[in-house]
Amino acid sequence: MMPVLLATAVLLPLLLALGRTGLRWPDAVPAALAWAWALLVLVANVLSPAGELRNHIAYAALLVAFSIGAAFCIGWLSRRRRVEDVEGLLRVPPAEEAHSPWARALFAASVTFLCLGFAWNLLVALTIEPVNPDTLMYRLPRVWWYLGQGNLRHFAESVDPRVVFYPFNVSLVCLPFALFGVAPVVFNLPSVTAWTVVAITTFQMVRWMGCGRHLAAFVAFLIAFAPIVFVEATSTNDEIIAGAGVLTGIYFGLRYLREGSRLDLSTAALALGCGLGSKLHFYFFWPVLPLLGVWLLIAAARHPAVRSYALNPARLRDLAVALVVIVALSTPFLIYNRLSSPKFAYSGDEARNSPFSIRVAEQTLSLLTAQLFLSAIPTFEDSPKAAVRQRPIDEWNAWWNAQVFRSVDQSPAFTYVTYRFRGVTNPMAGLHFENTEWAGLLPWLFVACGVVLAAARAPRDWFAAALAITLLVWWVTYGATMKYFDTVGVYFAYPVIICGSFIAAGLRPGRSRAGTWSIWALAGVVAVGHLALCRNILLFGYDRSLSKVVRAIVAGKPIDSSSPRLGLGKALAGLERVTLVAAHWAVPYYEIMKAAPLVAYHLKSNSISAIGPVVTAIEANPAFDGFLPVKVAVPPGRGLVYLDTILCSYGPELVFGDAPSFGMRMPRARSRYLVFKASVDETNPAARTLRISPLVLGAAGLEGAVCFRYAVIEPGKADATADWSSSAGREFPIAGTPAEKLQLRIEVADANGRQMGAGAFTPFAPPGLKEYHAVEP
Repeated sequence: MMPVLLATAVLLPLLLALGRTGLRWPDAVPAALAWAWALLVLVANVLSPAGELRNHIAYAALLVAFSIGAAFCIGWLSRRRRVEDVEGLLRVPPAEEAHSPWARALFAASVTFLCLGFAWNLLVALTIEPVNPDTLMYRLPRVWWYLGQGNLRHFAESVDPRVVFYPFNVSLVCLPFALFGVAPVVFNLPSVTAWTVVAITTFQMVRWMGCGRHLAAFVAFLIAFAPIVFVEATSTNDEIIAGAGVLTGIYFGLRYLREGSRLDLSTAALALGCGLGSKLHFYFFWPVLPLLGVWLLIAAARHPAVRSYALNPARLRDLAVALVVIVALSTPFLIYNRLSSPKFAYSGDEARNSPFSIRVAEQTLSLLTAQLFLSAIPTFEDSPKAAVRQRPIDEWNAWWNAQVFRSVDQSPAFTYVTYRFRGVTNPMAGLHFENTEWAGLLPWLFVACGVVLAAARAPRDWFAAALAITLLVWWVTYGATMKYFDTVGVYFAYPVIICGSFIAAGLRPGRSRAGTWSIWALAGVVAVGHLALCRNILLFGYDRSLSKVVRAIVAGKPIDSSSPRLGLGKALAGLERVTLVAAHWAVPYYEIMKAAPLVAYHLKSNSISAIGPVVTAIEANPAFDGFLPVKVAVPPGRGLVYLDTILCSYGPELVFGDAPSFGMRMPRARSRYLVFKASVDETNPAARTLRISPLVLGAAGLEGAVCFRYAVIEPGKADATADWSSSAGREFPIAGTPAEKLQLRIEVADANGRQMGAGAFTPFAPPGLKEYHAVEP
């Protein structure tokens, strides 16, 4: 109840204040959400220096007080309007509404599908808990870690850099959800809200460009139903939220340029600041800035009205203040990064084309462009059988790989190590989830509309042309500066949302009859194609299909992706603080946290200097990460206790807790475990090495009391056996033996040589079907 009351207390004053300014609801709703988002960011940054993020009363009081203050500010800003006439410079005459039957039908159909899309996305959001792997690993967990320490500084060292370095404005939207312990499905709502804002704001932007409402609704439908945009509406990806913020900022910035309202400029600054501080993808727009500067200089030199408009002192002051607001909202994460580490941001050198190579840029751009235009073609198959849907994808990839892309360089210099090129269509595209989707057939329409704009060069289409150029710049900059990896379709949602509305200028009447019919025929194909692809997402989506939604409705409760069976919530309930150990990069921390959402969680790369009880999760199938749990007889209060098995996108995870904290809470779990970590170093193929990490999970407090011995068994070779040692770390040369044929035996003994436990593993066997067994390892 508290989160509902708080949301009402924040949004209601903003909506009432915006309504009193005369804004119609299609403008008032995105504006209110932009102001509310800015307030969430502001409150978090005010409480963080004092370490009071976890203070419920202070957070709620500040948020409500700032909302009331913002409502008064909205009223004051609405009365501060520029008085000079700018109509001759920027105003496009309103388009004459088409009243033909086809225009009315197009408007009705577009709005109907948008409403159905919203209803479906909302239904999915309320019935299926978050399942996106990145969301479970770092997007949502970082909210709890901020709360656990009470501020926005880094909360761990030697962990996945994304967890601590990435912009956090989207996380701050979810912070009150975690603070007040809301149901997991609520974390889906920001994505659904962003999708709705994209549709509404795209409609309004196209209207601003002088197009009729039928064309505006159709363009909003094409963007919102682009497969990657549609699937991100419920995926909890942050591209759609960041893109919605930037899009809202651009739209209200355009309103300010024409109407001179400081309220519009303030809303634009708030939305841009929040959006730019949510995702680093805006970096790939940077070449637009010098292009914009050159264009403004040329326009100012040719047109006195432009000089007079741009150099107006009052307007320059307004823009300077707006720039300060944008910087203040978008850069705090850089400050916290620098306070917590030697650098302002995570460079991601392993994924960048650095040092720059033209050959890498050429290959990346060619591969990604082929995927952009061709990836959707074999995914229209709508058979309910996955094998049938898979067949055209395999055949399509086989042909392109053999005929066109047979010489792709897959070395680390050209491709990201874990995302090599596998085909123009993702081999898993038949499962229709966010990592497999692109923009459908929309890129073909982008090209056609771009050609139309270039040929017409109509002055009224200056903004549409700028958006088209900006989209192209983002794509080329991204492809030239990054190595290849095959999930870029997810990222492409960001510029599509921001720039895609330029197609309205290419679709509006004014060309020859043949040209008009041709481009509208292509638009019709794209629209039908998007409906077909979104239907496949609805029916066959791996994580969020119609069948799962129906199952949740019948069961009367949302689908829990992790489905813990042995009482993880009971094990964590009542604890004040818990430390989670970063055992491997893909730990689905959120699936543990949601079992007891009001606990103060902390993160460590190991269990040293842990705060509160220690919990860790390892892959149930050691083929993924080489974790090897060995049951041991250790003194009371030592080792790890098996707590539960949770299921995530990468398969089952075994959850362990330290024995001192959980031994009494889990009386059934009498066994104790030590978890070893094995890996194969393939740096030098001629001298491959099997390594056992010196860090053993659960060995805290056993230093000097236990010793370890290993035996590596290779087919046709004598066993390689190490002597007993108190150090767990070992290395074994394995030369050319395939890792999946190795067997590793681990023995644990006490200081007197008495055996305490042993286990034999084939740690690198190819994983088969990952079944879910909620039983002890």
